[in-house]
Amino acid sequence: MRILRQELCGPTWPIRRVTEDEVIAEFLKSDFLSPEFSLYQSVLRDIVVSPDLGNAGDNAKRRALLYIRHLPLWQEIPAGTEWYEIEVNDADLAQIRVFPRAHWRKFAHGNFSVIEIVRSLRTRQHLVDPSFLSKMDSIGSQLLREDPGFSPVILIGLNETDPLTVLDGNHRLVAALLASPGSLKKLRFLCGLSPLMSQCCWYNTNPLTLFRYGSNMVGRFLHNPARDLARVLQNSG
Repeated sequence: MRILRQELCGPTWPIRRVTEDEVIAEFLKSDFLSPEFSLYQSVLRDIVVSPDLGNAGDNAKRRALLYIRHLPLWQEIPAGTEWYEIEVNDADLAQIRVFPRAHWRKFAHGNFSVIEIVRSLRTRQHLVDPSFLSKMDSIGSQLLREDPGFSPVILIGLNETDPLTVLDGNHRLVAALLASPGSLKKLRFLCGLSPLMSQCCWYNTNPLTLFRYGSNMVGRFLHNPARDLARVLQNSG
């Protein structure tokens, strides 16, 4: 998997460094229709749908808005994580794992490799919830368009040689692999790398990292994301 190159990767996307503000903007864009954001979908739609990454005030608003739903997730990402847009080819898939949560556990049988997840779905479709298959088919159909309009899949890892875990975009990635050949090229990928990522329970789920996550939750009870967002909006006028 190539993290930094000067030339273009494929016909469109250059490999490049990106800011955390851009990653947050893309994450929020893919998730903005969730019910947790219903109070803000009208008033803040423009800064989510068409983000101006050069506007520090808008960046602060998007971060505060993301925390409404994803504070526990995002605060587990190590400080100083370096973010990149990367190229992912078929040969790189053996290095990628799905996020180990919810229904993905049913398909994984202890192996969260995206290749194994796809193999399990193909061979055990009769055991899969029809609503899940319908969602996969819907995403697959959208991938047939020239520009599906999806936000990037977000990956996290220690470095460019160790395994990477999908932080956001499990459905997009798996649906692309289940769909027609070439669908993988319709997806963009952002990747956060840190030598401390092994302390993050989303990347390395074990009793120690889960205990750390639980300990951090105590501090989060004192953090009111909605109040913080209101303060940011008020300060910006």
